[in-house]
Amino acid sequence: MIGREISKVDSMTTMGLCVAGDRLARLLKSPDATETLTELLVYDARGIERYYRFDGMGDPHDIYWTGEHYAVVSSIQNRISWISPDGSIAKIWNAPGEADSWHINCLCEHDGELHVSVFGKFATHRGWADEKNGRSGFILRLNDHAQVANGLSQPHTPRFVDGVWVICNSFAHELLAIDPQSGSVTRRLKLLGYTRGIAVSDSYLLVGESAGRYAGDRELSSICAIDRKTWDVLWRVDVPTREIYDIVEVDASLAAGAANGFRTTRFRTLEQDQYALFEQAGVKPVRLWAIGDPLPNEGFNISIEADAPATMRATAAVQVPVRIRNNAGVILVTAPPNPVFICYRWFRVSDGESVGAGEWIHTPLPRSVPPNEWVNATALIAAPEQVGEYLLRVTLLQENVAWFDDILPSFASVHRVRVKSRLAKGRQRRRRQMTLTRTNVA
Repeated sequence: MIGREISKVDSMTTMGLCVAGDRLARLLKSPDATETLTELLVYDARGIERYYRFDGMGDPHDIYWTGEHYAVVSSIQNRISWISPDGSIAKIWNAPGEADSWHINCLCEHDGELHVSVFGKFATHRGWADEKNGRSGFILRLNDHAQVANGLSQPHTPRFVDGVWVICNSFAHELLAIDPQSGSVTRRLKLLGYTRGIAVSDSYLLVGESAGRYAGDRELSSICAIDRKTWDVLWRVDVPTREIYDIVEVDASLAAGAANGFRTTRFRTLEQDQYALFEQAGVKPVRLWAIGDPLPNEGFNISIEADAPATMRATAAVQVPVRIRNNAGVILVTAPPNPVFICYRWFRVSDGESVGAGEWIHTPLPRSVPPNEWVNATALIAAPEQVGEYLLRVTLLQENVAWFDDILPSFASVHRVRVKSRLAKGRQRRRRQMTLTRTNVA
């Protein structure tokens, strides 16, 4: 989610997110409820950096980075495990009772102490399920087992914000503010669904409203923005899922890394894109790769936009943002035997003659581009050796077949660029140094 725009990364069931320094940690839950298996993915800006599998750890229900360990909740086992970065378990805390008798779930830290939300102190398996309308839930401080807030109905996602405990009172479909001294409710806001997941920004709270948990006739979940000062609802955005577990604010680079996933190399990116194309078509691939066979004439049809500079230094190379739309009924792919690349050519304004300059620089497409789709890329472009006024034409090239703008000139992004001497700055600097030297001698 960026601003109010929602984009889907994947369909894996996620039961916990946290930021761990410059990493994003994500717990995956097995779709088989009887399987005691938990997986942990750790992302950096490039994609998945580490993968952990924990056999015998079932029903994951949150993760928190303490600075040294990942604290991981296993609700079915009434357990919290502290996991070292090498994957070993450093320590374990167990609540008493049968499996999932307390339903411990969401973790948070306040005043250096770890806290967890709990449905209630029950002795039997899922004893809390018979207390749906009760107020047996509480927030537990793990260090001394003190209940810092109680009388709650299936609580989730405790956060200490603006001097009070802010808690999703989930079964009651509400958000609560609880005074830490008196334990009394100071604010109560009724929301649309099963509340779970809170992200805190400078101005507002983002709260998840799940549609799939005791939420009546709602078809879509939503994220609700609430003013931190007034607790007024500012806006909502629908989320195409039945349940939201958590909401975490991350840098754009980490969000991009989560979207990349295992696509940590260009080859793997292309491979995953090829699989996705076949999956969308409902076809099992006999041959994986969309091979770069020569395109028919009607396959050379694109829209292209480039953000080229107005001036460049002679022979200098710059990174130019490029946006390309495939308007043809083919797949554009940088794959043999005739790969498609982002390329460019220079032409002198004075006589229209082509000037060889960096045409050897071919930028691969960042992924396969199906019909009617846009792709964003960054092309490396080198300037001519001679100063002057030039037209830069940024287009695509299918190797040993054709330049796209030779098929139709409009299949290029055209820019007028002034090329300056690459020695200009150096000469000016030397002149200044000579002037200072003469002044010092005088």
